[in-house]
Amino acid sequence: PFTVLGAFTDPAMETAFRAHDLPSEKATLRAICMIVALTAVVILGGITRIADVTQYLVPFMCLSYLLGAGAILATPISELALRRPIFVDAEATVVAAVNSMNEHRTGCVLVEHAGKLEGIFTERDVMLRVVMARRDPARTTMAEVMTTDVVSAGVEMTAGEALALMIERHFRHIPILDAAGRAVAVLVDLQGPKI
Repeated sequence: PFTVLGAFTDPAMETAFRAHDLPSEKATLRAICMIVALTAVVILGGITRIADVTQYLVPFMCLSYLLGAGAILATPISELALRRPIFVDAEATVVAAVNSMNEHRTGCVLVEHAGKLEGIFTERDVMLRVVMARRDPARTTMAEVMTTDVVSAGVEMTAGEALALMIERHFRHIPILDAAGRAVAVLVDLQGPKI
């Protein structure tokens, strides 16, 4: 639920949503319908604490979609203004990769070897495969700690299909590949922890 919600708060997704040229009256009506739908879910569900709202996000998102807010999810990834991926070589050290992640304010880097996508290295990999394994980040290479079985999305997929894949597989980052198999972007779940 939070991943899908994050899609609506992402500036790139918002840009794509606005690209559908909705008249202001229609956009206002859509917003009112979404508020009414959430209010109905809250009232009918008997919610007494704000924390309880989280369990009702899925029904709310379904209602919102039915009321027309699903346009963004039907947008092909190729039409979204996504951030370019950050690449490191498979022989780069963990320190170099983390420095690159910090410099670019991103939670992952894609790992290449000879121009081919070999893996992905995320903040979760830092914690589980380096810190918890007590490896020396100055001597450990990406080849030793990256995730190698990379699941990706194609530019022809819709935002909704890619987000569904992320939810299903419990990913926070998914590389977007063009028709030639080159990584051209990374779709990110914005609701998780930030580096």
